[in-house]
Amino acid sequence: GATDVAGYEYWISRSGATSPTAAAPVPVSLTSALPACPTQQGTATFACASTTTLTVAPIDDTSVLWVASYDTAGNISPATPLPLTGNGGTPAALAGTASFHSWPMKTLTSPYPSVIPDSNISTATDTTGRKNLTVGTGTTWTTGTIQTTTNVPMLSFTGTASPATTVSTPAGSAGAGIDTTKSFTASAWVKPATSTGTLTIMAQSGTTQSGFLLEDVAGTIRFCIQPQTGTTGPDCAIAPNASPAGTWVMATGIWDAVNHQIRIILNNMT
Repeated sequence: GATDVAGYEYWISRSGATSPTAAAPVPVSLTSALPACPTQQGTATFACASTTTLTVAPIDDTSVLWVASYDTAGNISPATPLPLTGNGGTPAALAGTASFHSWPMKTLTSPYPSVIPDSNISTATDTTGRKNLTVGTGTTWTTGTIQTTTNVPMLSFTGTASPATTVSTPAGSAGAGIDTTKSFTASAWVKPATSTGTLTIMAQSGTTQSGFLLEDVAGTIRFCIQPQTGTTGPDCAIAPNASPAGTWVMATGIWDAVNHQIRIILNNMT
């Protein structure tokens, strides 16, 4: 309501604490040019003075939205906190498809199938929205231990199969399983055998390029988002540390379309 407000800076903290007052992640000062609005700089977003509403979403079980205003001289106010809680939302699945797809292998028995059914179905004959996983040429079955579970069926890729596995679309279901313009998560257990080259873990094909990529680049796992048309991108979240070759890791990529953030989690650690 102040007449001299030039704009607002807002950001979301993972902690649920609302005190002490958080410092703005991007400084606004008397000696620097005012940030353009609307624009995003790192974890902070700048909104114009004419803005009357903000659209945000929680980023964890406990999240706090912080908002500070600044004037044309570069003075910035103390930030005001607003705790956020998750209350559902629109799933990323395309219209007419399931909201998630999963291909668990733990319960499979030998002889192992060439097509792994999508677990998100209501009955064995339900094909609405199903996306089965087809094992590609050059991919072999083996068993091993993940964490403390032994004799787990798993797929072994030679590195020459292209692609190693593909998601097929049975009759009666729609095309791509994920609308990458909305928020979604992609997750898989992986054990890279080498720390060289680029190993694609998971990707969804687009018109000219993949809409998302979960991949291992020289031993470091990253999750990337890029437009499904054109050649712009990718924008990626990169793990802070390399994953040792021959070690199992749960790799999870998150695209937060509301806050415009890409996150990556390895073994439950962001």
